[in-house]
Amino acid sequence: MEDWQLQRDAHKTRGDQAFRSGGFKTAIDQYTKAISLDPDFVVLYSNRSASYLSNGESSKALKDARKCVELASTFIKGHSRLAAALLALKRFEQAQDVYQYVLEEDPENAAAKNGLEVCVKEMSKRRTLEQQRQHQEENEMQQLQKRTSADKSEPEEDRKSTRLNSSH
Repeated sequence: MEDWQLQRDAHKTRGDQAFRSGGFKTAIDQYTKAISLDPDFVVLYSNRSASYLSNGESSKALKDARKCVELASTFIKGHSRLAAALLALKRFEQAQDVYQYVLEEDPENAAAKNGLEVCVKEMSKRRTLEQQRQHQEENEMQQLQKRTSADKSEPEEDRKSTRLNSSH
């Protein structure tokens, strides 16, 4: 093994240890150092993606997950990372598609099953909220139309006197 590979592996090991102990910033730093030594090692992007996600940096997690899939399209864990990042970013439809792909390739993948379930629930909630919002808008429009119709049906003299009385 060459020196750069030993250094890469040492950074990866330190990153793994930091991740397991909840030191996500340290893990990110170690995986970044390892990536600088071997920018085509897909596992490093996968691990850094998980670290970013655990650290609340969903957009960066998504970028690394996309890099995983780009480097190794058959690397199922990369697709799992991609789905998790999309889910964290509330891109439920996209996450659902990726989780379904993961389950096609690995039907027993518990994380994908759980993620898919969350996506379905969240999309259902969104549809319900959207339907409620549309219903409320329709009701408001009907009320406005009723008021407008009532104003138009009121004789001109009544409207003038109402305006004059309300200005005093």
